[in-house]
Amino acid sequence: MRVFGDPLERIWKDCVFGLCGVPDVRRRMFETVVTSSPGTRLEWLRQAEALVLETFAVS
Repeated sequence: MRVFGDPLERIWKDCVFGLCGVPDVRRRMFETVVTSSPGTRLEWLRQAEALVLETFAVS
């Protein structure tokens, strides 16, 4: 367990988006791209699309 959490997530959440006034920051990590299959990459793109649609849903 990390005492201070994930350093890269904290940088983006607190120092980049936080200073820009963006309160909802979500980080999704994917495995090693270079060794992944085309099918796996397609699934990652679908997951990214779903997250974007969920995050920026227009009602």
